[in-house]
Amino acid sequence: EAVGCETGSFHPLQTLPDPVTGSRALAGSWVAVTGGPPLSDRLFDLAVSLGMRPFAVADDCKPLYHAGAAAASNFVISALDLAQTLFDHAGLPFAALQPLAARAVANAFEHGPRESLTGPVARQDWETVAGHFRAAAELGPERLAQFRAMTAATAVTAGRTLPEGLG
Repeated sequence: EAVGCETGSFHPLQTLPDPVTGSRALAGSWVAVTGGPPLSDRLFDLAVSLGMRPFAVADDCKPLYHAGAAAASNFVISALDLAQTLFDHAGLPFAALQPLAARAVANAFEHGPRESLTGPVARQDWETVAGHFRAAAELGPERLAQFRAMTAATAVTAGRTLPEGLG
């Protein structure tokens, strides 16, 4: 901008682990566009030409936008990594979780995340949660801390307060 160039951003809401996989995933994805006209118009046209769904994001909202995008992708991956570790430790196939995880995500988009939450935290079944903590402890202190943090995050979503000294 300081030297007269148009500036903006084109940020796909899509995971792009490598160029080939990423390019295949772009069609149908949403993409955040920032910048003023005429650049924003060209970026919108680029998005449409790629089969994407463009939307405008104000510069002052970009940190919230990016945090939301990171939560939607990275936090899900972290949860699945933890689930895989727990299943591996129990000698169970990670693939068995795919229908459950896929339905949970679909429910969140169909009904809303809070309305779709099930499980012991939502039911306030603290005995079961304590058992989960004991099981996660078998994986070591880092995984126990991760499980506790995710349980605390689930409690926020459920509008629940974890009891003091649980597990």
